Amino acid sequence: QNRDKAGLSGKIMYKQVSAEALPFPENSFDIVVSNASLHLWKDPVKVFNEIARVTAPGGWFRANGTLKGILA
Repeated sequence: QNRDKAGLSGKIMYKQVSAEALPFPENSFDIVVSNASLHLWKDPVKVFNEIARVTAPGGWFRANGTLKGILA
């Protein structure tokens, strides 16, 4: 809703996919964001490899996570 109100519907997309097999070509994104999902990754190494694959050279990866349940 906010994306559309800001007139960014052609520039920002939301898609729910498996982080272990991202359905995008190599070097697709200048910015990759993961918000509050790190603790859900079953195979973090595979996910980080996929993130590296789809992030363009010089691109950025930003992750926000939670330690809830990890340090128990």
